[in-house]
Amino acid sequence: MKHLFTSEMRQQLAASRAIATVTVQNVEDAKPLADALLAGGINAVEITMRTPAALEVMKIIADNYSEMLVMAGTVITPIQVRQVQDAGATCAVAPGMNSRVLQAAIEAQLPFAPGIATPSEIEQALEFLNKHEQEA
Repeated sequence: MKHLFTSEMRQQLAASRAIATVTVQNVEDAKPLADALLAGGINAVEITMRTPAALEVMKIIADNYSEMLVMAGTVITPIQVRQVQDAGATCAVAPGMNSRVLQAAIEAQLPFAPGIATPSEIEQALEFLNKHEQEA
């Protein structure tokens, strides 16, 4: 899905010295977290979808900190693709290569990076993307 990662987004990611990956338990921690990251020079944050607070934390940061790139992590279901997009995430990542989640991201036009660690997963992802490009 390289075409969904715009050149502007790639520039933002390249300019980030680090991407903070966080699992937030409490919604009230969203603003202090964003303030601390920005104070430390970090303007990209990946909020993992491992807690019930994750979507609201994404929304608070996306709505109040336009200078931050808000990413969603641990997106493992097609429903979560729409949820994180609605919460203001500009892109999402997953720990694995799930073709249903990848298809949902393509349909939502949400930049998405599946987790790929093995040669078989590389082949699976390439086959999926090649098939999608032929259908488009």
